[in-house]
Amino acid sequence: MEQESSIRISPVQSLNGSLDPRLSFVWLPPIGDGTPAPRTFDNSLQGYITVTIENLTTGVTLDQLEILANSESNYRVNWRARNVQPGDQVQFLVEVNEVTRNGVELSPIELDPVVVTVAPNTFLNNQNVPIRFRIDNDPVIRARQLNIQGDTATQIAEQLNAEFFLTFQQSALILTNEAFTALEVAGAIVTVFDLGVSETANLLRSLGFDVIGIAQALQQVFGLGAQAAATILKDIGFVVTEVAQALQQVFGLGAQVASLILKAIGFVANEISAALQEVFALTAQATAEVLKAIGFVANEIAAALQQVFGLAAQAAANILKAIGFVANEIAAALQQVFGLAAQAAANILKVIGFIANEIAAALQQVFGLAALAAAEVLKVIGFVVNEIAAALQQVFGLAALAAAEILKGIGFVVNQIAAALQQVFGLAALAAAEILKGIGFVANQIAAALQQIFGLAALAAAEILKGIGFVVNEIAAALQQVFGLAAQAAAIILNAIGVAFNEIATVLQQVFESSLLQISQILRDAFSFSAEAIAQLLNSVFDVTNDIVASILNDLGYALEEIGEALEDVFGDVGEFFCDLVSDIPVIGDLFC
Repeated sequence: MEQESSIRISPVQSLNGSLDPRLSFVWLPPIGDGTPAPRTFDNSLQGYITVTIENLTTGVTLDQLEILANSESNYRVNWRARNVQPGDQVQFLVEVNEVTRNGVELSPIELDPVVVTVAPNTFLNNQNVPIRFRIDNDPVIRARQLNIQGDTATQIAEQLNAEFFLTFQQSALILTNEAFTALEVAGAIVTVFDLGVSETANLLRSLGFDVIGIAQALQQVFGLGAQAAATILKDIGFVVTEVAQALQQVFGLGAQVASLILKAIGFVANEISAALQEVFALTAQATAEVLKAIGFVANEIAAALQQVFGLAAQAAANILKAIGFVANEIAAALQQVFGLAAQAAANILKVIGFIANEIAAALQQVFGLAALAAAEVLKVIGFVVNEIAAALQQVFGLAALAAAEILKGIGFVVNQIAAALQQVFGLAALAAAEILKGIGFVANQIAAALQQIFGLAALAAAEILKGIGFVVNEIAAALQQVFGLAAQAAAIILNAIGVAFNEIATVLQQVFESSLLQISQILRDAFSFSAEAIAQLLNSVFDVTNDIVASILNDLGYALEEIGEALEDVFGDVGEFFCDLVSDIPVIGDLFC
């Protein structure tokens, strides 16, 4: 196992109260005037302590003296004064020697210094100065002594417990200040004090050890697995990135397994995302994949992508789609996490590749839109009529008529709707035309759709228009304006679909603005009307006189005798115009006039 590094409280900060080694130290005359406390003198420190003498006035260190001997009640060393002048301030400092443990260089432990003014009544140059002091048994000094000797943390803890009856907190603090690792401190405290796992973890945390060191202690001292250790690390206040770091470095876990544990112990998607980004260096998409794999829903992942990776709605939606979320789930995330309304969300769904049906379902189920509102959104974001029609049919369950009404309501023209009825709903021309009429399109519009979408010729279109209830004038207008038919061609078609000649004649006048002569000519040429048949139709439909009819028939080139017979049969009288016409033809005049 690699040696851990830990954050520790410095000795100067931690040595207070009963753990202050200065309380176990006293200067004796002539340097000091202290009186030893009634405690036990520690006579084992020769070779572990040094006296440093410094001229504070000049800033020069005058000597460093190692203590190699002691009496029964104090330590003593002689110093021959040098490089001092009367009035100089000279400091005498006793230190317990430095040591290096786990690569950490620990400074000497400073005991209480004393400052003496150079003077005839103290000492002068070349004068022999006896330095005497006493150090009683002290746990901090003992720990340093044992540390210098190379004892383990457990050995030191056992000695401190046996000699000084310290609490586990005091022992742990001393060991920590002696640069022992969390693993070593935990092992020592558990061995000596039989401390439990939670107490030990809290203790190590209070001592400033980092998450790696504590995790190693939980693993190696208590034999905890990754999840149990992570639970304790979270309970004692480590944040998600720190716990993740421990799972990675101490337990050797990869991103997904570590994330599963983090989720199991109560961290949420945002927190786990931060750990995946910071500790495992995952990208936004890789993080999202892990979050989905361990059971987080689209909303939670979207929030993490937004808050941890700073992604905007479309970028987040693109990732959600890439990792397998469907349109409804992504729409809900866009609504609830990014605060998007239906149209904005739908537009993003389209941009990232969802089809109209999927978006329509999301608009219905997530945003609660009815068919018309959903269709409006689909049209605004660029879907064509067939796609919208399919969505209305398959998502909202609409039949052709209801779908066509919505398509018209949101602005599609007749041809577009006709195409949708044909291609999406599979309607033939007649059924489509019925629906187009039912939703308010007029004959001309429907005729155009029948021609352009269904490819019908004029006769077939006229038959459908008549079959769905359009009147003759509307059909004739469609034949004229849509198919470009002249009056006679239209009349032939109207006759073919069963329109009576009386109606055809009326339509020719009203729609094609044909004169009576033109109408009569069409009846003669297209339908082989006799003079009498024309006279009868003109009389019954247009209520004209026998003279007008005589003129028309004459202009059409009918024989005079045939005209006379027609006038006499229809009107009972040939009239003045005819008589004038045959006045110079005695045979015919005598017969009719």
